Amino acid sequence: MLKKMDRINFFKKLKTIERKKIVFVVLVAITLIGAWLRLYHFSDWLHFELDQARDVIFVSEGVQHGPFDLPILGPKASGTLLRLGPAFYYMEYASALLFGDTPEGHALFVATLSIVSIPLCYFLFKQVFPITISLGLTYLYATSAYFVLYARFAWNPNILPFFLIAFFYSLLRATNESSQRPGRWFVLSSLIFAIGTQLHFIAFVALPLFMIGFFLYMRPRFSWKAWMLSIMMILLVYVPVLANEWVFQGSNTKAFFVAINKKKSDKSILENITINILEQSKAYALLVSGNDHIFLSRYEFDGLSVKKDCGDHCKKTSSFVAFVTITFFLAGTILLFIFAKKRKGLFLYLSGWYLVLFLVYTLLASELAPRFFLMLMLLPFIFIGILADIFWQRFAILSKIAFVALIFYLSYTNGKVLVTRFDEMGRAETDSIRPSADHIIEEPIRTTLEQERTIARYFADMYRQNGFPVFIYGESFWRRSIKYLTERMGVPVGHLDSETPFLKSNNFIVMRSDKKGDSLMKPYRNAYDFIERKNFGTLTVYVLRVKPEKAIIDDAVIVPMTNLLYGDAGDRVTVKSKENVVPIAESSDAGDVERITWRGVFWKK
Repeated sequence: MLKKMDRINFFKKLKTIERKKIVFVVLVAITLIGAWLRLYHFSDWLHFELDQARDVIFVSEGVQHGPFDLPILGPKASGTLLRLGPAFYYMEYASALLFGDTPEGHALFVATLSIVSIPLCYFLFKQVFPITISLGLTYLYATSAYFVLYARFAWNPNILPFFLIAFFYSLLRATNESSQRPGRWFVLSSLIFAIGTQLHFIAFVALPLFMIGFFLYMRPRFSWKAWMLSIMMILLVYVPVLANEWVFQGSNTKAFFVAINKKKSDKSILENITINILEQSKAYALLVSGNDHIFLSRYEFDGLSVKKDCGDHCKKTSSFVAFVTITFFLAGTILLFIFAKKRKGLFLYLSGWYLVLFLVYTLLASELAPRFFLMLMLLPFIFIGILADIFWQRFAILSKIAFVALIFYLSYTNGKVLVTRFDEMGRAETDSIRPSADHIIEEPIRTTLEQERTIARYFADMYRQNGFPVFIYGESFWRRSIKYLTERMGVPVGHLDSETPFLKSNNFIVMRSDKKGDSLMKPYRNAYDFIERKNFGTLTVYVLRVKPEKAIIDDAVIVPMTNLLYGDAGDRVTVKSKENVVPIAESSDAGDVERITWRGVFWKK
């Protein structure tokens, strides 16, 4: 009898081991698929525009001259003077040290963290769902066009999914009764919390609100050592911000309160809630399906009257698609709170996060942009998991077939979006393509790093032929990035100014190929002749020559003014000749929050 029982136990253990091996192989395969989507032509097709060039300029100073030349504040919160903490810059600095001081080297850590978040997703899903559902949801996250595209370039909000997933996983482990060493998990969650608050304005507001609710509701008990270490971790991450506040007497704190007041909506609360529900409904559909062309009616409230506003776009969305989109969001919301009440744990935490985001999104309803929904993280996937879990036990075979079919269908719709996007990026350097409206990254046209490098090489060739400095003007999206790439080729580059033409100069205007650009070129017609038009796919370069009678200086020498301590970087130059000094400022941050490097803190004059 004992021998028979031993055999049964042996085969059970063997079956468990085989199952774990299968799960491991499937998870590795899913991660590899996600990695391939995030790294395919990563360097050639990298999105490298205004903000990316700014960040690379800042961080490169630290790479080339040492960490003391890194800034102690990060990027500005959109539409405000408030600057976030520098955590993103420091991670980009580490990436540049590991992968090279190039645009792709600076951006690789974003793709890497996104790849790591794939298995992390599985471990989080597995806390509340069966293995099959967890693997299916992980595969859907790995192939989500939204998350894939945001993982393919460097921008401070792009790494939020990784940190939010890691935050909720560590917080869940910290409060799980069966968890070993909960104090260490709490310290880790505090470190991730501090970093996460420096990655986006909404995270800066939402994460503290969530933690306040967490402490009030859960009343967690950790050792005094865990509490002390957690506080120390948060303070350590915020040392640069505190240093800046000390040097500049709280200028960034003042900017925060200005930003709060500035971001208040002028619409009624009911109108904001309606906008929020509709925008989130579209976002949930976008995250799981990749469909960024769902348009829903808007509603305006005037007292007791309600006015429906449906433009040409929303007429293109069928009533069925609109119904499914809104129903998925509302049904998922209700089920999330039902599961939170019954099962607690992760569902409880995510319902709290949902409430915080709903509040913040309602206050910012008029300003909601696609990147804001990186904060939603796994919520849409959790909704699908809950729906699958409800039918899993009652209709085992049918529900499993339906779930697998749904996952593959959504993966197919995401795949279509990615195939189209990759095709457009592959042709951006040669064809003047006009993509349909982009509601994921909101690119006006497709441009790539390789395309911008080709233009920079063209400018460098012109410089090597005659030795004249290069002056560039164009739309802000590409002007700074192309200027940076040209300078990295050893070419002196300045801003093309219509009022100060130099006879011995190479002058260019870069603009979209699908635009006539009369407004851009008009200021230059008086002092310059347009001598050549050269096409680079979606971008076109116009070559200008100074009219001799309009030249104010014969020979120009560019002396860069590295504007790292205050405002934005790399946009100002001084041009001088023997007796003349002519400053040419492309842009400045008048009224901007003051910011310095670590060198400025310790050796401030």
